Amino acid sequence: MAAADELQTAIRNATMCLPSNLCPDSKLWACVAWLLNASAEVALTAQRAMTDPVADSETAMGQLGDLLALIETHSHLLDSW
Repeated sequence: MAAADELQTAIRNATMCLPSNLCPDSKLWACVAWLLNASAEVALTAQRAMTDPVADSETAMGQLGDLLALIETHSHLLDSW
């Protein structure tokens, strides 16, 4: 639970910095913003899975797997930039 809270705080801080640090390459900026949003969704999904008494852990794990696969793809895009 603490890790999800720390991740959310880091994402919130990074997201707050984006508007004042615009990248001249709008596609790169959009990719970074998307990664931050997807990471926030990972933290939220993990937090819900742990705290919601009716949460389906199998569904949550599937959602996390899908999100992490997309994050990995976008990370490779950033690596090749």
